[in-house]
Amino acid sequence: MFEREGSPIVSNKSPGSASELAEWMKEHLSYEMLMLQHTHRKLSQIEDQLDWNTYYESFAVHARNLYRFLTNEEDVQAAHFVKGYKAGKTHETVSAFQRLPLQVFHMSLHRPPTGSRRGAKVDADARDAVLSWIENQMNDFIGKLQAPYADAWAMSDAAALVTDQPQGLHREILVLSSSKPTATNSIIITTSESAIPKRD
Repeated sequence: MFEREGSPIVSNKSPGSASELAEWMKEHLSYEMLMLQHTHRKLSQIEDQLDWNTYYESFAVHARNLYRFLTNEEDVQAAHFVKGYKAGKTHETVSAFQRLPLQVFHMSLHRPPTGSRRGAKVDADARDAVLSWIENQMNDFIGKLQAPYADAWAMSDAAALVTDQPQGLHREILVLSSSKPTATNSIIITTSESAIPKRD
């Protein structure tokens, strides 16, 4: 379970000023949401096993970060932006986030092996449930934001990606840097008319 991990000491006290939190939201919370959705989409497109593993593990990291943010289990948490806010966990999300640490985050003898029984690993149905929960909770959270946080989120790259897009619009993520990436970096969003890739 996540409680086993070396997480920051969680405090209800705000870790920064309102302007600092607004800038954090605009850059970092936005980035987590963009990467969650991007990696989830890639999992239905990638065929090479090692490449698929890479996207899966990245999806797990961003899902974990957002889950802990929304449930107030991180250094920076949803309640710092909306007083009293805490996302409600579901059976599906609790189950998924109990399994992911053994599957991805820990070097353990209890890591489920290849060919494990159904339910031992977080599969496509569980990933879809996690993504849906995070998107729904983020929409609820964003709807409760007030200034300066509402304005900061509206200006972020992820603002257009959290809410539902009309069918037929395909969302693409582009890296701003023209050179070969060497670290996580800023990204921009383009929207074009095309079919949305099917999720497995």
